[in-house]
Amino acid sequence: QKYQRFIASSVDPSFLMALEDRYRTELPRIKLYQQLIAGLYVSDAELWQDYHDRNDSVTIMTLELRPRAVNPDAVTDAEARAYYDAHQDDLKQPAAAYLSYVVLSRAPNAADSAAALERVRSLRKEIMEGADFADVAARESADSVSRAQGGDLGVAKPSAFVPEFSQAAMALRPGQVSEPIKTAFGWHLIKLESKTDSTFHARHILIPIEPEGDHLKQVESRADTLDLFAAEQDDPTALDRVADELGLPVAQAPKLLQGSVLQLGGHAISDAGVWAFGGVQAGETSPVIETRPAYYVFRMDSLTPAGVPPLSQIREEVAERVREQKQQQAVAALAAEVKKELDAGSSMEAEARKYDLTNRVLGPFTRYNPAPALQSAPEVVGAAFGLGVGQTGGPITTPYATYFIRPLNRTVADSSAFVAQKDALRAQAIQQAQQARVQLILSSIRDAANVDDRRAELQEAQRKAQAQAPATPQQGR
Repeated sequence: QKYQRFIASSVDPSFLMALEDRYRTELPRIKLYQQLIAGLYVSDAELWQDYHDRNDSVTIMTLELRPRAVNPDAVTDAEARAYYDAHQDDLKQPAAAYLSYVVLSRAPNAADSAAALERVRSLRKEIMEGADFADVAARESADSVSRAQGGDLGVAKPSAFVPEFSQAAMALRPGQVSEPIKTAFGWHLIKLESKTDSTFHARHILIPIEPEGDHLKQVESRADTLDLFAAEQDDPTALDRVADELGLPVAQAPKLLQGSVLQLGGHAISDAGVWAFGGVQAGETSPVIETRPAYYVFRMDSLTPAGVPPLSQIREEVAERVREQKQQQAVAALAAEVKKELDAGSSMEAEARKYDLTNRVLGPFTRYNPAPALQSAPEVVGAAFGLGVGQTGGPITTPYATYFIRPLNRTVADSSAFVAQKDALRAQAIQQAQQARVQLILSSIRDAANVDDRRAELQEAQRKAQAQAPATPQQGR
């Protein structure tokens, strides 16, 4: 009832009708959200601990021993073989495919852009002569999501769209239709429904810039040639012959590991991996794989099965691991010697000079905002707040270095300031806890989903069926 009275008192009925529709649509979602976050509470002790962690600060001196500063002896063949034999499980690798490929671009040219602009201009003319914008959007727009709502994008902040789109929308008056606006997605017509200082409600029509006319015929003809003479061939030279005929280079793809997605030119080509690990033999070529920016045909040059490669193939990797192991052992021995000397009364500065180690002062910093040099060393941060001023701690071993530390100064959080802010801090903490609970539940739902990708199995079954079928003349695209 209060909501209806609010509607009745409004001076902007169209805006409030849209608001009412959204309210009714989202009401079940709001109720679910309220059930998920019900009953959350943060105690005074929890608030104080959080405030304490955010506001206590410490300044420390560090003495740092880094493995990379130690240069061990060269790795011998015997050491490499011993490590290889003892770490078989660690050295297992997924199957790897080595592919060659040709790519036929589907990028539009200037004529395609001009044709799309001419089309969007004709649509604008139709609208300005009386056609309903929503009807034209439902008929013509390439944006399938908003097209179903007559191009309606809803109420949104400008940051939700690319800058050129938002700037054009915010420059319109309610009811006004823009001139054609170009973005990375194509040409747009925008109709502004309403706006505030920070949001706008608009409709749009998207006309993508794609090959068409003679350019489209040329691209499709070349794709047909790829399909007929290069795709799904057993002859490994077929790809080279067709590429030479079409004036396309044959390129080498990055090593493709089973379970990963091939990336070429900033584009993900997931079907390449499905094909490569679907029972393909060396020398075979893929079907034409169509993506929005291009057509691809791949050739299997070689396939390394999953497992532990021979030592000869991965000796450099094994040698590097042995070197790292030697470095860690040398650092541990040096740390033991430094600790003995510090315990005997030596200073960090003296040890740094003696062994050419890094010695510096870091801080002040808090637990929540450690010094940049300690961002990846939470063990050191924790120890810094656990020691008293003037005490020396260490050695503290992290993946990147071994540390000795000594707090130089400590500032404790102001309890009176905490009491004054406690209510506001509690409200903020509860809100964060609510968001964390919802995210946890959503993540659990996603993790519980059982998605079984069986495309490789289906491809292998199709391959066997084709092998058993009687031969027929190869058909065009």
